[in-house]
Amino acid sequence: MDENIAQKLRNVQTTAIYLFFLPFEPNELTKRYGFIKFDENIDDTTARLSQYIGLSLNTNATTVVKFMQKGWLLPKPDLIISITGGAKNFDMSTRLRKIFQSGLVSAAITTNAWLITAGTNAGVVKEVGEALNKYRYKNRKNDVDVPCIGIGNWGYTTENEQLDCQSTTFSIDVSTTKEIPPSMRHRLNKITHSTRMGNDDQYAVGHYTVKEKQEKRCDLEPNHTHFLLFDDGQPNADTILPLRAEIEKYCRNRSIDTATDGAIESFSVV
Repeated sequence: MDENIAQKLRNVQTTAIYLFFLPFEPNELTKRYGFIKFDENIDDTTARLSQYIGLSLNTNATTVVKFMQKGWLLPKPDLIISITGGAKNFDMSTRLRKIFQSGLVSAAITTNAWLITAGTNAGVVKEVGEALNKYRYKNRKNDVDVPCIGIGNWGYTTENEQLDCQSTTFSIDVSTTKEIPPSMRHRLNKITHSTRMGNDDQYAVGHYTVKEKQEKRCDLEPNHTHFLLFDDGQPNADTILPLRAEIEKYCRNRSIDTATDGAIESFSVV
């Protein structure tokens, strides 16, 4: 397994446990995070990877933002660009599409922004993904990327079962950390640290491919860098909207980690 991937997965799991991401039973905790690539070719080692995590809809927004910073190690943004509306139908001329795509990516790059969307492969979100893909192709030698985070509903995601059993676990000594209260350590120590991965990269990265559309569901947009997928047991994209608003609010609040920093600006594209 690629050591860089292994280290990132280890960091994700450690952070998830420290921040009490325990919305599921212990034996299910490690099944809903990891890397995915939107490529049917298993042997393709050059395909770009996306990270994802599945969480309960009851997860606290502040904790989610801390996870993004500490688990995914996303750099602090200077601007939050929130993309909303036009989830299904988004019609514009070729000229306007080019202006929208180039302007959006240019703004994100020059302002050190995070892009936040619904993560679905439809409408305006699909246009955002295509803009990022074009930017990456033109700048493939520079290895520069724009954090693009899809915040969606687990049940609304087409073929979400492909995301259920991708990751591995690593042994973590929770007894030595001061961040976890003694009352929680007994429960955490019951988590089974079973390892599914071998030394082959194909077990470290899941493949997400959707060959047929599903009614009342939508597949993930393949050019996002990260996905937060919240589960409330229902395939309804709208149930996550209040939590998304809270997450964006706390993303703008630098005081989560540094009380002396000012608030992060935000900009919405509707």
